[in-house]
Amino acid sequence: MIYVQFHLGDWLAQTRLLSATERGVLFDLLTLYYTQERPIMRSQCERIARAYAPDEKVALEYVLSEYFEERADGLHYAQADAAIEECRERAEK
Repeated sequence: MIYVQFHLGDWLAQTRLLSATERGVLFDLLTLYYTQERPIMRSQCERIARAYAPDEKVALEYVLSEYFEERADGLHYAQADAAIEECRERAEK
């Protein structure tokens, strides 16, 4: 997707209890998700989020458990799936 609506109030409300590292991890995962317009493969998450240090890996695991749903085709983020689908429907019209 070239364009994504980013609602600051929603983002702040959704991430208020996250640490700076957790917020960064979530942002990195979401930017790739929207760019590729598909779920993220579990095997790529550490690299996408640049989570190499022990505390970064803990942050990554927390973010994945709280915000993503694992399915056969990868990790899904419900809001992104809905936005991508809406964009595809508009493009077809």
